[in-house]
Amino acid sequence: MVNLLQSNSPPPSVGRIAKEMRVIGWAGFWLQLFFGFIPVGFAIFFLFLPRNPNKLGSSGSVAFFFGYASLIALIFTLYWCFRYTRIGQKLTNPEIRPSRAEVIRTLSIGLIVNLAGMIFAVIVALYQVNGLLAKLLSLPQGSSTLLTPTQGTAVLARVPITPLQMMGLQAVICAIAAQIIGLIVALWLLHRVNQRPGTEIKENYYDE
Repeated sequence: MVNLLQSNSPPPSVGRIAKEMRVIGWAGFWLQLFFGFIPVGFAIFFLFLPRNPNKLGSSGSVAFFFGYASLIALIFTLYWCFRYTRIGQKLTNPEIRPSRAEVIRTLSIGLIVNLAGMIFAVIVALYQVNGLLAKLLSLPQGSSTLLTPTQGTAVLARVPITPLQMMGLQAVICAIAAQIIGLIVALWLLHRVNQRPGTEIKENYYDE
């Protein structure tokens, strides 16, 4: 009975990797969900607003394309962090244990998608910041007039800066933070999978 239990237990190196993939995978999932709630909620909220090109740019603009691409990447990486936890469970079972190459391929996909999503979000952030900066630079030097002619709109020296624009900028920053978390999780797990113990001589230490 003891020999049977020992044969079914994973090697120590695999057990450590499996535990880290479960723990870090769940941590990355919940942190990404925390930071991703704002951009996802903002995107859903914006879909039900009347189309106004003066708010965040036209629906066919570059910012919209990269914005939705970043949002899709964020949703995908949320699922991918959850997938890390499932792989961690599979590693403890010798019958369904994935190979080292499969684990590295999964982590590499997560790394690439997180990096792409972060790049898309940075492009959107630059677009929005440049738009706000262009409005502020168009003001006369030394002007500081602040008027509120209509509810929900602030006009600074006749240059409209709406709360929706600031909400969009905050959503993009949160999306970047979520992608950075996913990037760190993928990099750390990839490093741990590629790290070989000093006493390990097998090429594939997921094989028994």
